[in-house]
Amino acid sequence: YQLLHVEIGIRTDHLTMISLGGSSQYGTDEKSIALEKEVLRRMESLPGVRSAAATSYLPLSGNGPFSDFIVEGQPMRPGDHDEATRREITPTYFATIGAQMVRGRTFTEDDGLKMHVAIVNQAMARKFFAGQDPIGKRIKYTGRSNASIEIVGIVRDIKEGPLDDLTRPAFYIPFVQDPGPWFSVLLRSSQEGQSLLPMMVHTMRSEE
Repeated sequence: YQLLHVEIGIRTDHLTMISLGGSSQYGTDEKSIALEKEVLRRMESLPGVRSAAATSYLPLSGNGPFSDFIVEGQPMRPGDHDEATRREITPTYFATIGAQMVRGRTFTEDDGLKMHVAIVNQAMARKFFAGQDPIGKRIKYTGRSNASIEIVGIVRDIKEGPLDDLTRPAFYIPFVQDPGPWFSVLLRSSQEGQSLLPMMVHTMRSEE
């Protein structure tokens, strides 16, 4: 009973999810980004779809992967680092799943290409920026780019891991900032998921 009433931070009604993986031909960043954009373009055209988004890992699928990071400007001993859950998402992700922004802004289409940015959850803001405003602060994490990224927003906590686990610090970055050929698609629609899933599978397999 208690697990069924855990606040997960998203709206599950009329939300349909499906995961997919590109073959070895999508091994470069450019091809992974092109695949993600094409899949979303096709999904958005399905009947009743109001919003479509992609993420590297679905909510409730597990707290990992974790990324080591440092907060720039905070004193640390050599070799020290902090750890948080990392998710790559598209700009429409939070709106599609019904997550609430607490402060700051969501991503734009230019984010990840022209500037490196991140959105943190409330748990990360509380633990690593106690008494401070995280927005405008910069972190470096162990991603492929190892670039300095600016925090531009705070999102209400989303359950990424088990329902009986504490919500852990997490940060979200644009999909194009660290893309990969494996991702999940989420659709917010006026239809029930049972009727939409077959159309999603058919759309991904079809050739235009």
